[in-house]
Amino acid sequence: MKKYEIILYWSDEDAAYIAEVPELSGCASDGATRQEALANVETVIREWIETAQALGRAIPEPGGRLLFARARPGAAAEIHVLPTYRQADSQRI
Repeated sequence: MKKYEIILYWSDEDAAYIAEVPELSGCASDGATRQEALANVETVIREWIETAQALGRAIPEPGGRLLFARARPGAAAEIHVLPTYRQADSQRI
């Protein structure tokens, strides 16, 4: 199976850990523990890919680390930049 980036975080609103796969639109799961959320999202990734194949839709190639921005409530926006690597040769770009 392809290795997609998974973003894992705690959601107070859901009272659960959330695991999201940004490269697969709408692909996310939850769990009472981090391990459960990760196990659940692995199942959802497989099902997402199977459904896309059955519908004849394109399946994105994993792109590596993503750039993201986050603003804490009551604070100025923070920009977090992660190193980005080419999947094929693991060279920093």
